[in-house]
Amino acid sequence: HMKYGVGEKLKCPTCEYTCASRSMLNSHLKKHSVDKPFLCETCGSSYKFASLLKKHFKKIR
Repeated sequence: HMKYGVGEKLKCPTCEYTCASRSMLNSHLKKHSVDKPFLCETCGSSYKFASLLKKHFKKIR
């Protein structure tokens, strides 16, 4: 198991967040990013996560 990193925790270099997988860490790292690639074509608002853009669409409908 140790060969594959089972049980090892990955730590965020910016805060105290830890997790068990690289994909979870990559998702978390987006919170620290200033990039907001998800753009509302109606009003121009932008969001870090697709889920936030989806919530926005529900509000403006």
